Amino acid sequence: MLGESGQGKSTLAGYLANEAGWRLAADDILPVTGGSGGVLAWPRFPQLKLPIHSQPGTGLPEQLNISNVCIISDASVDEVPTLQRLSASRAAQGYLGHTAGTRMFTAELLAKHQVFCSQAAEQVPVYRLTYPHRWEMLPQVRESLDNIC
Repeated sequence: MLGESGQGKSTLAGYLANEAGWRLAADDILPVTGGSGGVLAWPRFPQLKLPIHSQPGTGLPEQLNISNVCIISDASVDEVPTLQRLSASRAAQGYLGHTAGTRMFTAELLAKHQVFCSQAAEQVPVYRLTYPHRWEMLPQVRESLDNIC
């Protein structure tokens, strides 16, 4: 899940982590790499905001294949949750906009990262998930996510 601060990532992740079939892989930053095996997440990356005994990646494999990505957006309280697949170009923009540290990249590293984001957007479906921040909406959100995961 990607999204700006306050969009509901932590709320949704906390809800899903308590549901059968779902597991929290990271709290804040999740390194991602690409290769012949697809796009991989590295869940054992230390989560700096959490104490060692609360690290979510503990017990997970060193690498996980990423099969879908959701960019979360807030909705007004009267809207229903929606899940819309993004084009590859919108997906690449989403990756670029939610990458930690790009302002610190050299021009060469930034160019390589842009290529990586474009390739990842071609390999992994990216969806825009919009839902109102109401606890009673989370089962509907989970149902939508279950359909793509």
